[in-house]
Amino acid sequence: MADWNQLADELSTDAELKALSFEQGQAVIDLLAFIVRADDRVAFLEKTQLEHMLLEMPWAEGKQQAVDDCLEDALSRAGAGDWLTNMKAVAAKVAGAVTSETGRAKVYQMAATLAGADYEVTAEERQALDLLAGALSIEGETKQAIERDADL
Repeated sequence: MADWNQLADELSTDAELKALSFEQGQAVIDLLAFIVRADDRVAFLEKTQLEHMLLEMPWAEGKQQAVDDCLEDALSRAGAGDWLTNMKAVAAKVAGAVTSETGRAKVYQMAATLAGADYEVTAEERQALDLLAGALSIEGETKQAIERDADL
């Protein structure tokens, strides 16, 4: 599995992620919440890892309560309505906000790491990852390498 400390360092220093507006950052958080909720359950390890990821994001520095509230709101939104339609809309929003190949790869890396956090990737999580990879234009060797690093 990819070294968690390395991923956290990359997230906290990535110039493109730092430049995201609050709304764009919220879209990334919502997207990750969709990955966690893909199989209609929120595993403790997935939620914990998502919270740690969010705390490493540049816009979350020193804002534990704000991150907790944001996470709960995102998980709630991810569980409401037509999951597939909503996931596609959020993935498209993130693809519009994160335009560099490197930034998109990091978003996909976060999603893949979350999907594998509980050591089980369900069919629904796989569907969510494939949908996200398509929206972010992550394919071929890049997709395979990220998934290998996440032990998927």
